[in-house]
Formats: sequence, C-alpha cells, structure tokens
Amino acid sequence: MNDNTPFRPATGRAGPAVLLGFLLLLGAVFLTAYAVGTAVGPVAPDLRPVGDNAPRDGSPHGGH
Repeated sequence: MNDNTPFRPATGRAGPAVLLGFLLLLGAVFLTAYAVGTAVGPVAPDLRPVGDNAPRDGSPHGGH
C-alpha cells in the first residue's frame, strides 16, 4: 500500500446499500418491540385509551 495516497471513502452504490440496511434494521427493531409489547400487554394495571372515562367497576363516578 502506498502511504502517500490520501484516504478516500467509498463512493457509488455503498451509500444506498448502507441506507437500505439501516432501514431494514430499524424496521426489524420496531417489529420486535411491537411484538414484545403485544405479548406483554399493558404495563399499568388500569391503563386504557385517552377519552375512555367509563369506570371499570360499574360505579357512576370516574374514581380519580
């Protein structure tokens, strides 16, 4: 190897390949996290969507 030549990063198709690999890895991490979250379920005992003000115990009050 000639030490007088400056280092040049790879150009051409390496950029899109790296981007595609990153996007695939990001998708795999997202799908794994979604699958684990679905399997585990809610992390709080009384977690429910926002706007669902109906009490779970049948009482007429929200119980806050």
